[in-house]
Amino acid sequence: GYFFSDLGVLIRCVQEDQTSTNNVLHYATDGNIKLMFSYKKSLYYAPLILMIKCLVDVSDENIFKKMMEGFEHNQSMKWSVLKMLRNLHYDGIHTHSDARDYLGKTFRIKFYELPSTYSNEDICDFLLSRCLCIHLNDNRDKWNCLTLMTQKLFSLVEGECAVEGVDSVMSQEILLGGHLYLQVLKEKLHYFLLNLKSSILKRQSGKINHDEISTIIKKIGGIDAAFENFLSTGNIHSS
Repeated sequence: GYFFSDLGVLIRCVQEDQTSTNNVLHYATDGNIKLMFSYKKSLYYAPLILMIKCLVDVSDENIFKKMMEGFEHNQSMKWSVLKMLRNLHYDGIHTHSDARDYLGKTFRIKFYELPSTYSNEDICDFLLSRCLCIHLNDNRDKWNCLTLMTQKLFSLVEGECAVEGVDSVMSQEILLGGHLYLQVLKEKLHYFLLNLKSSILKRQSGKINHDEISTIIKKIGGIDAAFENFLSTGNIHSS
């Protein structure tokens, strides 16, 4: 993107069931920091301070002080953090509630599988839990993680630390067969349930019985054929 530099900090987050995702803080030459997250293989970029305001209900002063801990004499970092805080107010986002409503409203169209009854804040909660620092369950812990990543990013910008290679041994992880099977099964089951939900909602009648559900399941097909194909060929057709 415009103003994006080649400097960033990447974190790979893995949950207990081996669900994984990457989050990246990108440094822009105009002093802003963008947070990258992904959903269904699509990448999205959002202002760092917007995401922090969605996570925690604290004042701008608290965000600034926490970000600057140990970096009080770094004038370029201080200028960047203050600029990012001001930019949100220029966009009319002043509070924790404003940020959550804005994020949910913006990404509602992307999370089309969520119930239409979900509020903007519900969609915001879904995004934060599924796409942002998913190895952490508490929003304050996620805030602490993003703060540490920001401090490390500015240390890199100032030349106080070296760039780490993603091909180094410490950046590698072991993928066991069971972990791979679990992720394939999880994805196939997820899309099977989405198709089942869509087929049921398309019906004219409000009531449904066991026989009708059985007919719908036979029509949309199960997950056994796709999983057998994966086990026999090793090919993964992932969305």
